[in-house]
This record gives sequence, C-alpha cells and structure tokens, in this order.
Amino acid sequence: MYRAERRSLRRNDGSLSLGLLIALLFVAAAMTSMMTPLSLATSAFRECLWEFRLAITLKSIYLSDFEEVEMNGLKIEKSSRSVFSDKTEIEIIHYHITEGSNSFDFEKVGKITNIS
Repeated sequence: MYRAERRSLRRNDGSLSLGLLIALLFVAAAMTSMMTPLSLATSAFRECLWEFRLAITLKSIYLSDFEEVEMNGLKIEKSSRSVFSDKTEIEIIHYHITEGSNSFDFEKVGKITNIS
C-alpha cells in the first residue's frame, strides 16, 4: 500500500505578515504621538469630535422630522421656503448648525404638493 502523505498543519497564508504590519503600525503611532505637541493633538481630537457629532446630527435630521433647537450639543436653526414649478410646490428646508466657531449649512427637500 502507498503511504499516506502527511501535510503540514502550518499554512503560509500571510497571517504572520499581517501581525507584523499591525505591530509596526502600533510602534509608528507611539513614536508619532511622542513627537506631536499636546496642543496639536488636542485640537485635532476636538476637530474629529466636531465632525463625528455633526455626522450623527445630520443622520438624525434626515431620518426624522424634529423640532429641537439643540441636538448633540450643537445649536440648530431651521428655516424653510417654497419653490414653485409647473403646478408643483416644493418645500426646501434650510438648516444652520453651529458650535463655537464651527458652522455647517445644508438643505433638504420637504413636502412636495401638486397644485391644481
């Protein structure tokens, strides 16, 4: 009879290289954080926090119709106007979101009604 061929349990699928890459990324991040001034790192963190809260607020605005003046610590001002086009009235809702010196404006389409 023929001998059964034994295969090695060790696979060469690149998991070792991935682990090494992750370890190098941790070392590079640690070196960079030691060289970065604390004030620069703090301001970058605040900016990321502003963008994250803005993204959550925009998602909440698109998913629901709310009447709040403040959401996620951001002040929201809401105004609307109507646009007419070929027997159709389109409501445009304008949002102005502010926090300190940061601000963001956007518009979304509200109700669309046919005028006969």
